[in-house]
Amino acid sequence: MGPRRFPYFLSLPLLCSCFELAGAVSDLDAELAPAAATRSVPGLDLLRPGEAERITAALPIDHLSQLPHYSLDLSLSDVEGRYEGQGTIRFTNTTGRPQYTLPLLLHPNAPAEGGARDSGTIAIHELSCSKGPACSWDQVSATVVEVSLERPLSPGEEAVIETRFGGRLRRLAASSNDVFAQSMGGMGQLGAPVGVADYGLLGAGDGLLTAASAYPTLAPFVDGEAVVQVPSAVGDLAWNQLGVFDVRVVTPAGMRVVTNLVDKAPEHLSAAASLTRAQGAGVRDLVVVASRSWQVLERDLGGVTLRSWFLPQDALAGQAALDTAAASLELYSELLGPYPYTELDVVEATLVGGAGGVEFSGLVLIAGFLYRDPGASQSPMASLMQLWGSLGMGTMGSQMGDMLTGQRRFVVAHELAHQWVPGLVGTDSQRHPIVDEALAQYLAGRVVEAQLGPEAGAEERDRNVLMNYALYRLLGGPDAVAGRPTGAFASTLEYGALVYGKAPYLYVALEQRHGRAVVERALRSAVDELAWGITDTDGWIAALERGGLHQAGGAAQRWWVEAHGDEDLGVDEDGEAAVRLLFGDAMAAQLDQSLAITGMSFGDLLRMMMGGAPTTAPYQPGAPSPEDMLRLLEGR
Repeated sequence: MGPRRFPYFLSLPLLCSCFELAGAVSDLDAELAPAAATRSVPGLDLLRPGEAERITAALPIDHLSQLPHYSLDLSLSDVEGRYEGQGTIRFTNTTGRPQYTLPLLLHPNAPAEGGARDSGTIAIHELSCSKGPACSWDQVSATVVEVSLERPLSPGEEAVIETRFGGRLRRLAASSNDVFAQSMGGMGQLGAPVGVADYGLLGAGDGLLTAASAYPTLAPFVDGEAVVQVPSAVGDLAWNQLGVFDVRVVTPAGMRVVTNLVDKAPEHLSAAASLTRAQGAGVRDLVVVASRSWQVLERDLGGVTLRSWFLPQDALAGQAALDTAAASLELYSELLGPYPYTELDVVEATLVGGAGGVEFSGLVLIAGFLYRDPGASQSPMASLMQLWGSLGMGTMGSQMGDMLTGQRRFVVAHELAHQWVPGLVGTDSQRHPIVDEALAQYLAGRVVEAQLGPEAGAEERDRNVLMNYALYRLLGGPDAVAGRPTGAFASTLEYGALVYGKAPYLYVALEQRHGRAVVERALRSAVDELAWGITDTDGWIAALERGGLHQAGGAAQRWWVEAHGDEDLGVDEDGEAAVRLLFGDAMAAQLDQSLAITGMSFGDLLRMMMGGAPTTAPYQPGAPSPEDMLRLLEGR
């Protein structure tokens, strides 16, 4: 998942507990359980024709039945704020090596492990192995459960893990989708030394319930080794390998469920609960979003069913989100190759912690505050802006509404770009975030250019991309290496500035040097070559060079490793560029005039609000970890 951050601005009672609902579902196993045949793969209708064959060609498997398979029952209660789950996880050892342990990752616990004070949770209640070696399990950290096998799992052998689990949903504040509340919260979050947040991905608020990765997830394997790492304080909370999902979701009656899989029509389960079945193959994750008030718009685009889900009061923005998604899907399919799935959902969600959007395979979440008219806000900040306007001091409220419209357009385009990278082309978004985030920013800029024209599109791109870097420099943050792991950034402001704000202009520079057509051919070639596998920064740049961008490596060195941001992007130290990008020329002049009365500059105001200059971190590629350094003492 790729949170897009910004540095600015009567239900029916549940008559039984969540666990009892899960038990009620299990009583239907004889009727509802999927076929047990080894080569039976549910959810193939989520893949476009030919994609199953491309997956088996790209991965060390002979059939999609060898992908990790999750057969899960989930019960979600917005009434109790809890969820329970049970099911099986099938793992076929395609790593080429005997495996002695199978790590399970508890992604929802990552924020707490990273220092967040409030987040959703997940815990395993029971675990056993019903096929393959006998096993035991131990929770070695908040996010890692180690399943130890009695004997090694041989290459090609299958293990089946039975598990029961559950957790708490975070209760989100009523103001979570108010743009002013989120803007102020995002400001503080971005400037904090530890910026970890759960983004509301396992939470309920404003009539929307989101359960992302609410199940134990098999750790991804690269070169025969399981990838298990300490959660980062910034950036994505997780990345996963391809899998197959067969899921049954039970909710209180009156709730409607949408997932990133192929969802069946809701079924009546009892007077108090309903059931939604969902299946999907070739996806990297599972996310469930539910509401009692969904409205949905649907459009067919060349065999892809595109849907926009939103709350009734947000219908205009829901239509606009659908339009942007359609334009993005068409452009990216032309530039990068066909979208690999038959469905794509754009879903309004209650996101917090500075996140404007989050992507999953086949579904993107867009923050509810981007759907709302700032003029309808009850925030004191909204009243202040209205007063400002009544005194003839500008029309900041209406201009902020225009700004939010532009942000929503850009966020939808950004999140849809992630369907190709890191969706189709997988990446470790914690070790190599620059691969997918820089590309998504560049591609979103292409969408707004196509919709608004070259000049206006470039201006909107810069407001959403360059502004991250310009604001950071205004606050005193130094230019530095962009291409580093998320854990090497000291704050979300530093991360956003270098990865989201500076790095995307690599592709603009390559366009200026080689021409847009050459860049487009190289991007499509790289995506086609790396489809369904996992790549890193070096692998991505090498694929671009093989696709015809022969100087991509040198350009990436300048933009992603060296520090030429001010020179290359025309950013000035006094912050005028940031103010113009953020507010536009007219409003920037008004703001300068108003602040002059106080003797403050815009930079002074921001530093006061955010607590001074941003926290930064030194970075040395290849620096040993504390564990590595301690091991150097062995034998001495």
